[in-house]
Amino acid sequence: MIKKAFIFILILVALAAAVAYFRYLGPATGFTEKEKFLLIYSDNPTKAAVLATLAKENIVKNTRAFNQMAGWVGYWDKIKPGRYRVEKGMSILSVVRLLRSGLQTPSKLVINKLRLPEDLAKVMSRAIEADSASITAFLSNKDSLASCGLTPENWPANLIPNTY
Repeated sequence: MIKKAFIFILILVALAAAVAYFRYLGPATGFTEKEKFLLIYSDNPTKAAVLATLAKENIVKNTRAFNQMAGWVGYWDKIKPGRYRVEKGMSILSVVRLLRSGLQTPSKLVINKLRLPEDLAKVMSRAIEADSASITAFLSNKDSLASCGLTPENWPANLIPNTY
C-alpha cells in the first residue's frame, strides 16, 4: 500500500515537472516569422504596457506564464525600454532574461537621397522613438543646431547618405 502511494506521488511530481517544463522552458513564441521585434517605449515602461504589447504583437502565447516568470525573476522592478529581438522558438524564461538583461537590438537608420527636412524627419521617426514633428522642429531651430556647429541652412550639406 505504501509502495503504491509512493509511486502515485512520484508520478504526480513527474507530471507537474513536465507541465512546468513545457510552460516555462519549452517553445513559447506565438508567431510564425523567424524573428519579431518587441518595442518598449520609454514614455510608458509599465507592466501593463509590456503585457499589452506582448499580447497585441503575439510575441508569447501565454502572457500569464510570462507575467509569473517576470515576477519571479524581478523583471517588473526594472523594466528597460528599448527594441528587443525575439526569435521564434524562444522560451518564456529566455524572453524574460532577454528583457531583464536589457540586451537591445540596434535600429538601422538608412539615409538615401532626401530633399527636404520633412523627408529626413519621416525616415528618422521610423527608426527612433521621436516623432517627425519634433525632429523637424529640431532641424529648423538655430539654437539646437548651434550646439553641433550647424545652421538650418547648412546641415543638409553635412548629411552623408549611409546606414547608421
